[in-house]
Order: sequence, then C-alpha cells, then structure tokens
Amino acid sequence: MSEGCMNMDAVQEFRVRAEILHRHAQAGDVQALRRLKRFAGDGQRVRRRECFAALAAELGFTSWLEAKRVLTGAPGENYGTLLYPATGSGYLNLWYRDRDEALKVRQSRNGWLLAYRHQFFVAERGFVEELGLAPDDPRWRAIDFDWTAARHSLERADFYALLLSKQPKEGDGSP
Repeated sequence: MSEGCMNMDAVQEFRVRAEILHRHAQAGDVQALRRLKRFAGDGQRVRRRECFAALAAELGFTSWLEAKRVLTGAPGENYGTLLYPATGSGYLNLWYRDRDEALKVRQSRNGWLLAYRHQFFVAERGFVEELGLAPDDPRWRAIDFDWTAARHSLERADFYALLLSKQPKEGDGSP
C-alpha cells in the first residue's frame, strides 16, 4: 500500500493498544475503567486479557481470538466494524445479507465489496477514501475489489492493519 502498510501488523497494533489500555486502567484512569467495566467486574484488578476482550468488542468482535483470526486476514463470518465507522453513514451503500448477491451488484456497479459484521455492502469510491484506504491501491484490483474473497488474506490483513492504525489511541479521544 502506498502508506507503507506492508510493514504494519494489525495484531501487534492491537496488542500495543491493549497494553496501553491496561496501563491506563491500572493507573485508575476513569475513561479506561469505564471501557473495561463489563469485562473487568469491579475494576479492582484489571488483567490484560480483559483489555483484549474490551478492544475486540469495540471493534465488533465477540472475542480476542475472533479478532485475532480476522485481523490476520482469515475469512470469517464476522468481519467486525472497522469497515463501517460512524462517518460512513452519509454514503449510499447497498447492503446485503447474501455475499453472492452483493458480489453481483459490486461487479455491475464497479464498486467495492466490503463487510460489516455478518453483512456485506457495496461501497462507492468516496466511502473507501473516507475509510482512509486508497481506492487506486493496486491491491484492490488484485483482490477484484472484494474484501471477503477467501484467497486474499494477505491483502485483507494489510488493509485491516491500516484501518486499525487510523483508530484513535488511548488518551487521544478514544471512546
């Protein structure tokens, strides 16, 4: 990718974020403890695994193991929420439950087939740009503009790494 994403690793970025969240929670940071509340009980002794669980949930995954599998590019039934941030709602994307139907529409409209949790949607160029992904990146053509194709795990992992790197970090406006 043009942003140097080849050297990025989404799982490592996730681990660093968990470590930062853990440190903030151990220091008594109210915002960090609020994010961990449903995972860490009373907050007396926050463990790193609870930070992993909280971060995974914030990205739309059911567990850290699911997040790790998907972020490394493995195809899945749940692709998380990184591909549809709140800012994406201003675009007229076409939504589908069935991947094959979405793929046909993607091909007819020359859009990008993306995924949100268990659903699929066909996005336009502006939406891809809004995500912070370069629509003209040669990898899009290599994966036939289809995020969900099983054979494209390396490209998907690179894109996930870039998306995750663009998320706010602890202490700079994180949810």
